[in-house]
Amino acid sequence: MAETDGRWPSRQEAEDLLFEFTQGDALRRHGRAVEEAMRAYAGWFGVTDPAEVERWGVVGLLHDFDYEQNPTEDRHLHVGGGILRERGYDEEMVSTIESHANYMNVPRVDRCMTCHRAIDRPGFESKKEAARLARDLQQKLDNFQIQQEKRAEIETQIAQLKRTEDAPQDILNPWRTHPKLDTFVACR
Repeated sequence: MAETDGRWPSRQEAEDLLFEFTQGDALRRHGRAVEEAMRAYAGWFGVTDPAEVERWGVVGLLHDFDYEQNPTEDRHLHVGGGILRERGYDEEMVSTIESHANYMNVPRVDRCMTCHRAIDRPGFESKKEAARLARDLQQKLDNFQIQQEKRAEIETQIAQLKRTEDAPQDILNPWRTHPKLDTFVACR
């Protein structure tokens, strides 16, 4: 990933932008967690340039910055991408952020884009995170905070999280185990 035509925010600017649009602690923590995972993946893939590692982290931090205000497919990332473009941020940064949602139809053309998508979805939780998520979802079910038509889907998700939590060891991440890494990374 390299700079193209716009500017990249500093880490502090990115966090300020996240906080401007995201008031909830859970989504702020999520952004920071994805940021750290992206930095780790950059290192794992041999990225050594500190500016490049920083860009991977910024993508992770900002990937859901607009989600709290725009939680639907017809708005999330459509609005956020517009905000980033209006502020003059680099198009590669914007499209990499947009690439984490399949409905945006942005091809994943490099490892940063593909890592970003892979780590920001259910199924990559640690045992501890799976336990927390299952507990939170169960509490929402018990308090009738989940719409009736979504209850079966949430119950299935809780069961999957409990399997992760009860597994003898943490789930291996596909980046270390996939036999055709280059094919996997290049897929859309």
